[in-house]
Amino acid sequence: EMTVLFADLEAFTGLAEALGPERTFEFLNSYYAGLAPRIQEHGGVVDKYLGDGVMVLFPRGPQSAVDAALSMLRWTREFNEAGAWPRVARLGIGVASGAVVLGMLGSDARLDWTVVADCVNVASRLERLTRQLRVDLLVSDTVHAALVPETARWSRPLGRVRVRGKEAALSVFEVFAGEDEATRLRKASTVGALQTICEQIESGARLDALARLETLRARVPEDLALLGIERRWGADGGAEDPA
Repeated sequence: EMTVLFADLEAFTGLAEALGPERTFEFLNSYYAGLAPRIQEHGGVVDKYLGDGVMVLFPRGPQSAVDAALSMLRWTREFNEAGAWPRVARLGIGVASGAVVLGMLGSDARLDWTVVADCVNVASRLERLTRQLRVDLLVSDTVHAALVPETARWSRPLGRVRVRGKEAALSVFEVFAGEDEATRLRKASTVGALQTICEQIESGARLDALARLETLRARVPEDLALLGIERRWGADGGAEDPA
């Protein structure tokens, strides 16, 4: 069993074009110099750096991965506030867990240690979904179920998503424990309504769910995730096409 985390800087291409190649490497090295200790502090092992992204393994389990993710988000805010570099638009993080196969992958010319597993695809898919929903941290249902109460209380369901190779759609949760107090309380106030909406979607009462979601959006118009959910459900009933 392993927990996998994918993180990626949004809108990095434009930033890299503005900085140029040499400054881009300096920027990334400066950013990762602060990010890496926060990963290691929670038992994370970097599997690979992906340019403006990173894949991390957490043998200790889901809670350590989510704790690391929250610390990574805090570092991103600190990095932005320091003002030494152009602001990072946003760090999106996806976390999933499951059985993995660890081994060497490649050819005689180049071999690398890596993991192969469904949860790798799920974590990557969740990271990409953060951009559509305008949230920082999404976790799978198995990760959410393993969180301690103090973390789980600051989370909410955001529907289901399909992942290539899996027949059933997976439940997705946002963890917002690292937000400021006002945002935490605002998002926490939507949990009950979102649970009902998700249940209505799954039971086939799609129109009722969309009507309830529209009412919720009117109550908290600053919650951009609700707009993202409405667009997804309005298009496909609550689950993305496989990716």
